[in-house]
Amino acid sequence: MAGVEDLVDAVRDDRSRRYLAEAVHAYQAGALRPAIIAIWVAVALDLVAKIRELADDGDGAARAFVASIDGAIADRSASALHSIEQGILRTTRDQFEMITAREYAELERLHEDRHVCAHPAFVAPDEVFAPSPELVRAHFAAAVEAVLSKPPTPGKKALERFQAEIAGNAFPEDLEELTSYLRDRYLQPGRLSLRTNLATLIIKGCIQPPDGDRRLARRCSLAAHALDRAAPALLTDALARVVTRREDGAGLSDTELIGLVGTLGDLSPVWAALPTSSHPKVHNLLRRAAIGELAEAGVFTMSLPDPAAGIIAERIADAGLDRDALATLIAATRAPSLMPRAIMFLCASVGYRAAEANMAQLVLPLVQLLDADQLRQVLGCVRSNNQLHYAAAMPSLLVNLFQETRRLWNDCAPDWRDLCTFLQTLSPDDPQGHYAYPDLRHLVASAGA
Repeated sequence: MAGVEDLVDAVRDDRSRRYLAEAVHAYQAGALRPAIIAIWVAVALDLVAKIRELADDGDGAARAFVASIDGAIADRSASALHSIEQGILRTTRDQFEMITAREYAELERLHEDRHVCAHPAFVAPDEVFAPSPELVRAHFAAAVEAVLSKPPTPGKKALERFQAEIAGNAFPEDLEELTSYLRDRYLQPGRLSLRTNLATLIIKGCIQPPDGDRRLARRCSLAAHALDRAAPALLTDALARVVTRREDGAGLSDTELIGLVGTLGDLSPVWAALPTSSHPKVHNLLRRAAIGELAEAGVFTMSLPDPAAGIIAERIADAGLDRDALATLIAATRAPSLMPRAIMFLCASVGYRAAEANMAQLVLPLVQLLDADQLRQVLGCVRSNNQLHYAAAMPSLLVNLFQETRRLWNDCAPDWRDLCTFLQTLSPDDPQGHYAYPDLRHLVASAGA
């Protein structure tokens, strides 16, 4: 347990901190009963202040509470104020969800001890309450950990706020930003119950988003990946509550399983949460579901583990997707598993306009997913197929390809140089001619300088 002096520094509100400091001074002076009384005063003050904050934010129930307490203060109604104080813990537990049942029990003990310290005449004459230093320190710790260090984030209201944010326009779309946002806004200040319910809400949104909203499903997927970074144990527990329990019970539907794979299939805890007996069911579903359904759910964008990855690769290879169907799929989803078929159509290009379209619509949209071997294949296709290297737009398209794959330069520099040497031979009398690819050759030469 931290020293009582250190606990004061953890108090969020300045006024509450001053009252708790008075309790510390009493404790240090050996006045243990006054210390307990001061701790309770700090807690009650802080809880009322938190409800006032909620009222300022527009919470209707908080406004009603504030109106009642302000009315009692204005009327100098000691009985009404006493009733409010007596019920403040129940109010903040049941109505505002600021404290948990366990915290309520700890703080109620503080409240009871405060009563016998403040009103010794109202206990049996032969009962003398003599609190120990250990008991007072325990009350300090409970007060700070349960109330004084926390912002007014009742679980239900925080979840409602998150649901509004994830559906709004300001929700962070970058994983790094979202990780920091969730950590600072919900995970660190929130109670365990809030963190648990938030993680559960996110997982359910991945599997079955409200009204089938794929935008919300994608955002829940991003939030789940942020949880995997910020609080991996929390994510694992939420997966067990949602996925494992459902599969051990009635089972997830086919649509829910596809949604699970399409939003979270690249996370190993997801496959661990699925009972081993469910894995064959998921694999068979990936084999048999419609290509369009898998694409809509985002399955092709996931870096899945084997054997799921192999199944998806087989589906694409065996699907008989013609060139236009593949272009439509690529426009809807960026998936590594689509790259081999895109390269196949590029290499088989017949006609200059078809060659340009295949580079622009099939390969370049997936360029960030290219690996070194695949880039070598593309460059080899350009060299070997005259429909590609004599296409009018290909010089500018290859400049784009080079610029977008600079990360692979160390692995593919010889291949780029070999291609440039070949392309220069296409226009031996005019090294700066269009089909000698002067801009590309300049970029390649500069990269090697």
